[in-house]
Amino acid sequence: MKTHYYTVLFAASVLLTACYSTRPYYASEHSGWEALEYPTSKDPIHTIYLLGDVGEDPSKSSSVLGLLQNLLKETNNEKSVVFLGDNIYSEGLPDSTDHERPNSELRINAQLDAVKESGARIYFVPGNHDWAKGDEEGLEQVGREERYVEAYLGQGNSYLPDNGCPGPQEVKVDENICIIALDAQWWLYGDDKPTGASSGCIENETGFKEKFTGILDANQDKMILIISHHPLYSNGNHGGRYPFVEHLFPMTALHKALLIPFPIIGSIYPAYRHFIGNIQDLTNSTYKEYISLIEGILKGRKNIIYAAGHEHNLQYKELNGQHHLVSGSGSKTTYLARNKKIDFGASQKGLMKLNFYGNKEVWLETILPGKDKSPVLIFKTKLR
Repeated sequence: MKTHYYTVLFAASVLLTACYSTRPYYASEHSGWEALEYPTSKDPIHTIYLLGDVGEDPSKSSSVLGLLQNLLKETNNEKSVVFLGDNIYSEGLPDSTDHERPNSELRINAQLDAVKESGARIYFVPGNHDWAKGDEEGLEQVGREERYVEAYLGQGNSYLPDNGCPGPQEVKVDENICIIALDAQWWLYGDDKPTGASSGCIENETGFKEKFTGILDANQDKMILIISHHPLYSNGNHGGRYPFVEHLFPMTALHKALLIPFPIIGSIYPAYRHFIGNIQDLTNSTYKEYISLIEGILKGRKNIIYAAGHEHNLQYKELNGQHHLVSGSGSKTTYLARNKKIDFGASQKGLMKLNFYGNKEVWLETILPGKDKSPVLIFKTKLR
């Protein structure tokens, strides 16, 4: 009997390892990505690095931040860095008297120190954790973080959108690139959030649509990079994707060694996240309304890159001529479903890089930290 138990346990361990494969996934049309050739005539004129969810303890973010520092040193052209939210786990930047304040500063300072002297233009957007996970003090927390980041960097307006507003907030990078910052958490938050002229925010959904459409129309000849913590598409947990092993052994979500079977009962939580979702899930009705709003505004436009974090992995999806990036594995990783719903994906710590060339070509690279935090390229593709 005991032998049978250990046999089952061993089989479950193998299953667990298989379901949590960290090997990159490539859709068939990207299987030959390594053979793609960059433009040979010129170096990039602008490089933008994208990384999100970097707000864990520095011991967990150091590999990716070290990689970023090495990449920035090698980048001689114009360069920018975008931190895609959840900059401080687990509830943003508390008041200076709070006992968690030193740890919170340690987490954000690791990011700020990695880029402050790099010569790059730095941008931060907030995530749900920066909004105190949606608690009532969230607006105060995100405002405090904005002031702290901008004072530390001394680069002016580096934390976007301003004042806890939802955006859209435009950044004119150069004659070929426009950044638009959004904060989806504003839409997912409760009633106590800034609205109207007195706060500098939009009044309602109609005002948001009008402002966003106006910015898009004014920049239709540029490549538009939309930066926001929350993605429009995901093949991870927030998209309702869970491995079979978490249905059978749900305690492994807490620790992979907890191979305690709960068949049927174990499926309740993954099923809830897949079909109903909490407020931070793409399957949630409120989140769906936000997705529908943004999709409607962007419909038919072919010059869009939408970059987000939220999921702790790396994903690329091309849909209707628009490019959706998830770069949220700056300090931890979570499950990613490996199927044709994405073009590329990896559940590994890393970041993404956009190279903009003078001939209007735009290339995406996905990079992991290797030995001595040297860059390991695991994917590239031409976006335009």
